[in-house]
Amino acid sequence: MRALAPGIDLDSIRASLEENRDGRRMLLHDGALPLDEVKEIREEVGKAAKGAPLSPTELLRIGRTARVGERVRRFFEDRRGKYPRLAHHANRIPPLRDLADAVEQAIDANGNVLDRASDELGPLRRQLLKMRSRLQETAEGILSSPRYARHVQETYATVRSGAW
Repeated sequence: MRALAPGIDLDSIRASLEENRDGRRMLLHDGALPLDEVKEIREEVGKAAKGAPLSPTELLRIGRTARVGERVRRFFEDRRGKYPRLAHHANRIPPLRDLADAVEQAIDANGNVLDRASDELGPLRRQLLKMRSRLQETAEGILSSPRYARHVQETYATVRSGAW
């Protein structure tokens, strides 16, 4: 950890004091910045930059942080000129609404990938559900069929006796 040393650049000291005054005024008049869901996403961004896949939870963390970035940008845009020494920091935040919207469109609050995440996913999931249902019906039909009842009973008795 670096030791703190007093500043020696008078202009830099004055700018810091002005930022501090703006921050105090902002807290008194408008409250704290809406930073409630900011997460550390350096690792996720690094993975994405390398082309590595991200889990739904990682994407959700990025989406939530992007949404907070949008709220902070809007906070200062709505108060244009009111806190100029702080606003210049927020002006460096790129527009992130599209990213946040895309994540929210694809992943629910619990980290589950939604059917609408892609054009193909919803129909594939419905097809899978139909196939499972047909498979279940077929299995139940076999188990309840008089034709196979003796075999099922023999297998069940063997499994139950531990001889299998």
